[in-house]
Amino acid sequence: MTISMTTCAAGAVTLVLASYLVYDSFSGNT
Repeated sequence: MTISMTTCAAGAVTLVLASYLVYDSFSGNT
């Protein structure tokens, strides 16, 4: 269960980070 929780947390952080980077990239281009 610990590994599953860690994987889920890592996935969520990666998703948020990716979304932020993409949003920042769009903001910087415009």
